[in-house]
Amino acid sequence: MIALALLAVLPLVDDNPEKDPREAKPGKVYQWKAEDGLPYEFHVPKDYDPDEGANLTLVLHGNGLDHRWTFWNHPAGEFRADDVVVSPDGTTLVEHMGTNEFLGNAKDAKRLRALIEELKTIWNVRQTFLYGHSQGSFFVFYYAGLYPEDVDGVCGHASGMWGQTQLAKKGHHQAIGLLHGTDDANVPYGQSWDTLRAYRDAKYPLANLRTLFDWPHAPHHFQAESVLSWCEGMTSTDPERVAACLEVLAQPKLKMGANWSGLWAVANRLATMEGATDKQKKRGAKVAAAVDELAAGHVAAIEKSLGKKGKLSELSKGPWVGCLIRFLEEFDGVPVHAAFLKEHKKAVEGLWKSSGKAYGDYRKKKDSDPKKAFAAGLELLTTGFVHYRVPQVSKAMEGWAKDKSVKLSKKDREAYEEAAEIFAEGREAGFKEFAKRNEKTKL
Repeated sequence: MIALALLAVLPLVDDNPEKDPREAKPGKVYQWKAEDGLPYEFHVPKDYDPDEGANLTLVLHGNGLDHRWTFWNHPAGEFRADDVVVSPDGTTLVEHMGTNEFLGNAKDAKRLRALIEELKTIWNVRQTFLYGHSQGSFFVFYYAGLYPEDVDGVCGHASGMWGQTQLAKKGHHQAIGLLHGTDDANVPYGQSWDTLRAYRDAKYPLANLRTLFDWPHAPHHFQAESVLSWCEGMTSTDPERVAACLEVLAQPKLKMGANWSGLWAVANRLATMEGATDKQKKRGAKVAAAVDELAAGHVAAIEKSLGKKGKLSELSKGPWVGCLIRFLEEFDGVPVHAAFLKEHKKAVEGLWKSSGKAYGDYRKKKDSDPKKAFAAGLELLTTGFVHYRVPQVSKAMEGWAKDKSVKLSKKDREAYEEAAEIFAEGREAGFKEFAKRNEKTKL
């Protein structure tokens, strides 16, 4: 699952002023260097109180970038507004690239740890969260495994997991959050899907994937905020902070939609949290119930569109196709979702099994034998349509269907045209209906 995503360096802008963080004015972005010379930018919340302290969120950039990337893409004072946000340079200079990168080795991890320890002598830190994008996201999982006592939660956007990343019981207190767009051309979405399974197989109790359908490799600070709010909401022992995280997750009209899985989990935790007020518990219970009710609405819509004769395991006309794709990913962990999986276990497992096999067969043959790849793609379309790569595979198949040099039968071409139309229409209509039901939900 190793991948390095090379990103274009953003246009240069004026640097933020240098300021010793011990003398820095809250509410401003400054740059400084750690004791070992590592450059970083930082922002302290306007209302920072040294006696109460604040969370520390470190943001790690991707390939070809530097410490300025964070506040170019995540507005200071808006992104993690209550946290001290720190953005360091990559921990190793890669000479042939001319950039500083986060590499998956003990030397780089020790350098970041030295920075974290130094920052904790400057600010009163309550919890520590790591957020990485692309190459930085691979590194945050690596670091969290190597120094679990340093990290309460991580958000890895556009990520995967290096083979040397440690998954052990000593990290089970951590909230492991993943964020990934299905149209990522740099790091395939499937890497985050596999990483989630790896953490769950390792018995991490808090592991969640926020899927951004049809989103590319670019950062998305609203959604990164939602994942980090889930991380804090599931690990903080302070009901006030958990309640604050709930409100971030429950805010209306969040760009790209709400993180329903994360929202339900935090709401459910607050509803029964020791030390929470009756008002907070009531709020948590209300939101959790609203999310579960919304999930039930999606299930009802899927069943209505599918009809009595339809089968979940086979492609057929109707918006249920798009609704099912979104529902399976976005309501993971919600009680109605769990009940749906239990009731339709055979069909859903069949979909995933077929999608994995058919896509694997497609990949093996797409460059050497278009005819066999076409056959695998048709299988993917008809019995594995929940796979995130189906739109891209269908597009390739469209080209082969028009290419006379690819010796396809008339029957195969017609079967593809019919399946492609059913899938495209069902996905588009289903996505629209799914979003509309979400928007009507009152939290």
